[in-house]
Amino acid sequence: MRGDYFLLNGTFVPASQFNNELESGTVVYEVLRVMEGVPVFFGDHFQRLDNSCKLIDKNIDIEIGVLFQNLLDLIKKNQISEGNVMIRFVFNNNNVNVIIYFIPHSYPVEKVYHDGVNVGFLNAERNNPEAKVEQGIKELASGMLKDGDLYEVFLVDNDGFVTEGSRSNFFLIKDNKLYSAPLNKILKGITLSKVLELAKHYKTEVVFDLIGKDEFGNFESAFITGTSPKILPVAQAGDYKFNVNHPLLRRIMKHYDEMIADNIAMNKG
Repeated sequence: MRGDYFLLNGTFVPASQFNNELESGTVVYEVLRVMEGVPVFFGDHFQRLDNSCKLIDKNIDIEIGVLFQNLLDLIKKNQISEGNVMIRFVFNNNNVNVIIYFIPHSYPVEKVYHDGVNVGFLNAERNNPEAKVEQGIKELASGMLKDGDLYEVFLVDNDGFVTEGSRSNFFLIKDNKLYSAPLNKILKGITLSKVLELAKHYKTEVVFDLIGKDEFGNFESAFITGTSPKILPVAQAGDYKFNVNHPLLRRIMKHYDEMIADNIAMNKG
C-alpha cells in the first residue's frame, strides 16, 4: 500500500491499521490510474465494477458520484497525484466493505514504448472471464514473469486459443485490421474499450475471433492494452516476432494518449 491513509466505507483509516481480514470474502475490484490528480476514465471503471458485481449476483450500494468524490478525497489526503488506486468490494455473507487505497505501480519506461516488450504463453483460463473477480491467475503468471525476460504472459485456454494477458488485453494487426479474442472470452479492459472506440471513430475494422497460439506467426504486429501500460507494442510473443512500428499501432497509441489528455482536462478541478 502507498500513502498514509486508506478509505474503509468512506472513512479515512491510517495505513498502519490495514489488515488482511478486511479483505476476507469474495472480492470484486478495479484498478484505476491517477494522472495529474484525476482518476482516468472513472466512469468506465465504475460501470465495469457494477457489471462484475452483477455477474456474481451482487450489487454496488454506492452512487457513482459518491465513489468518485471518495477517490478525490483519497488523492488529496495522501497528496499523491500520480499512481494506481485499488477499489475493492469485499462481500462476506450479507456484509460488504468498500476499501480504496493506493497500490505500488510499475509503469513501462519510455524505451519500451519504442522497442516493444517480450511476452510468453501460459496454459490457464479464467472461470468467469467477464467478471473482475480474484481468481489466482496473476499468481500463476508471476513465476514466469520473474523467471524469464518477460513483461507479460498471454493465457492459452484448454482448446489452445489465446484469450488475454494475465493483467492485460491484447490486439493483433494484419492487413490494417485489428484482431482480438471474442469479448465473452475475456475480461474486457477499459483500455481495450477505448481502442474499440478509436477503431469505430476512424473506421478501422475489428475482427473478433478465436486465435490459436500457433497462428500468431500470421500477424504483422501486436500490442498490449492495460491501465498501467496504456498501449504497449509487443516485440516478441514466444517465438513470434512483430513490427513495433506498424503505422496503425503508432496511430492508435497517439490517439489514445490524446483521449487521456482530454479526460484529465475535463475532470480537473
